[in-house]
Amino acid sequence: MYFPVITNLTLKSLGARCDKYCPQWCLRLGKIWLPVNANTRKCFLLKILVESMLGSLNSSLCLGSGASMISQRAIKRAIDTVLSGFILIVSLPLMGLVALLILVLEGRPVIYVSWRLMSVDRTIPVYKFRTMVRDATSPKYRLKERFMRDGYLDIPRDCEVYTPIGRILERLQIVELPQMVNVFFHGMSLIGNRPLPSENVNLLRQFAGSEERFDSPAGITGIAQVVGRTKITPLHRLELERAYSRMYREDDILWCDLKIFFCTLYTIVFAKGISLDRAYRMVGIERKTSDIRPVIQTSVQV
Repeated sequence: MYFPVITNLTLKSLGARCDKYCPQWCLRLGKIWLPVNANTRKCFLLKILVESMLGSLNSSLCLGSGASMISQRAIKRAIDTVLSGFILIVSLPLMGLVALLILVLEGRPVIYVSWRLMSVDRTIPVYKFRTMVRDATSPKYRLKERFMRDGYLDIPRDCEVYTPIGRILERLQIVELPQMVNVFFHGMSLIGNRPLPSENVNLLRQFAGSEERFDSPAGITGIAQVVGRTKITPLHRLELERAYSRMYREDDILWCDLKIFFCTLYTIVFAKGISLDRAYRMVGIERKTSDIRPVIQTSVQV
């Protein structure tokens, strides 16, 4: 005979109810009731305590359900806050060393600040280590004319504007460490669609539905970064970003974030991204661009 599991136990009444339901404990996994012997009783108590502290998560452990999306967003933000604070603390010596190297080898400024849109109506200063020459925005380099593609400015690492140490920082993604400040204080996420300058967003508006990419928090790494920003077309990138934001609103964003995290590590270690087809599968859509159409046509002189 199995007894029902009561998940809304309080710490005060936990001991009394434990005795009441002993010795026949049971644990529900989906629709299956499993007996729990005396040796695993502590694990079962831990399950109850965790559910109580998180507001009885028994109804939202099915991460794909629509009812759990609010909980998933809260969990995602909690993970971002804890991890960014931890990374800020443990990486301070490394960031100090990097700042000193940039100062000695390339001079000031050490930090590059770019004002970018977190959402369609909110702009924040995004911090990065400076990896380019001081006059990188000078007309002589013609970066926008050469590398701007329908709102996405993706400058390859072999471009002449990168400094020698800058290429190393970009390759290892150490350049992004100061953005932990943005995650901790400004509501950015460790994983999400990249924030963009307002000029880039204005160019993206030529595509219907482009604002959907802002329905999720902007991030340091994202679905487009694990493919390789310079290896996909703007339409494919926007499709992936819109699909990621859709998953944030409606589907299993935590599982998707976990996959993007490990793909990011793979990209850093092996210096190559995942396939475009795999990226589409990760965000749960088919590889097509039929639902995105330019509202106006633009041309770029290279």
